[in-house]
Amino acid sequence: MIKAVLLDLDNTLLHNPDRQFAGAFQQALDAHFRRTFGIPSIVPPFRAVIQRLGSHSDWQQPNAAHFAAAIAQFIDAPTEQVQDALIAFYAGPYDELRRCSAPTPSAAPLVECLLRQGFALAVATNPIYPAAAIHKRIEWAGLTDFMPEFAFVTHSENMHFAKPHPAYYAELIARIGIEPDETLMLGDSPKNDIRPAQLLGIHTRHIAAPDQLQTFYQQLQAGGLPGDYLPR
Repeated sequence: MIKAVLLDLDNTLLHNPDRQFAGAFQQALDAHFRRTFGIPSIVPPFRAVIQRLGSHSDWQQPNAAHFAAAIAQFIDAPTEQVQDALIAFYAGPYDELRRCSAPTPSAAPLVECLLRQGFALAVATNPIYPAAAIHKRIEWAGLTDFMPEFAFVTHSENMHFAKPHPAYYAELIARIGIEPDETLMLGDSPKNDIRPAQLLGIHTRHIAAPDQLQTFYQQLQAGGLPGDYLPR
């Protein structure tokens, strides 16, 4: 029996075109670090950490520590200064990226319906950004009122792996305290959301477009979880 639903954020609960957002993010991050440290670009080490987190096996440090350490080494600056610069970025310039996003109309009704039916919910977004950034994107998705009711929200400060590493899903369901066969993952990416979850025996539902989230919500209203969510 399904007890918990894991909800991807970008392009599932929040319309957030990958290329547009990534380009704007990189420009904003570069500009911020150029002003702070006088360097031309911070994107190369940032990308390198994302790739490493998707395949490494390191329980010793949360993802945020890997980002700070890699950037500090790249620009030859104290880690504490890099951490302060990242905090300042997510507290200020990051807000401008809201223009790249738009709420998915059926996201809030779906979350409300799942909570009403007694499911534990987790926001299972790729944990490459800190809590402040993830909470802002949850706000952009129109889901701020549900924050206290989420069982868990993944971000770079509380996770040690990133998608598509299956260990990301193992760590997440361990945090919630449920078994794989008691879990349903909803997401837009076969590579990041569907296949790695299925490797652990987690049920999945591929949400390839916003109208499919609406369809899932309608099926949920009609009679509980749709019956086509078994691993394939």
